[in-house]
Amino acid sequence: MKAMICDAIGEPEDLRLKQVEAPAMRDDQLRIRVHAAALNFPDILTVQGKYQHKPPLPFAPGMECAGEVIAVGPKARGGFRPGDRVMANPGVGCLAEEVCAHPDKVYAIPDNVTFEAAAGFIVTYGTVYHAFVDRGALRPGESLLVLGAAG
Repeated sequence: MKAMICDAIGEPEDLRLKQVEAPAMRDDQLRIRVHAAALNFPDILTVQGKYQHKPPLPFAPGMECAGEVIAVGPKARGGFRPGDRVMANPGVGCLAEEVCAHPDKVYAIPDNVTFEAAAGFIVTYGTVYHAFVDRGALRPGESLLVLGAAG
């Protein structure tokens, strides 16, 4: 399969498209054919070696993606089946044609949502939720004014 590979800590422009072996799937995982992947600021930091998660080299960056389940491990939970449209947040590996993910990090995509829209949902939603609920302690009925929303 093809994947964007980080061979050494550096800059995003140092990534190279390479032919690599498909990732090994554990018994409790799903294999997903990637149709769209997001690129987030933490992906850049990971390639630069500045993020808290430091995958072993070489690796395919990409925290989140959307695609189609193509295999289900015999011990995988969640009721997913081959052909299901899903978005996933395995943490790394999404800038590839295939990725493996634990079902706890995989979510069904509604029929009216495109792969492209779903691919960039999980990290953005999680960041906003963490900021508003966990850090900001926002409660139902309260108001919030957002003055800017740029990286």
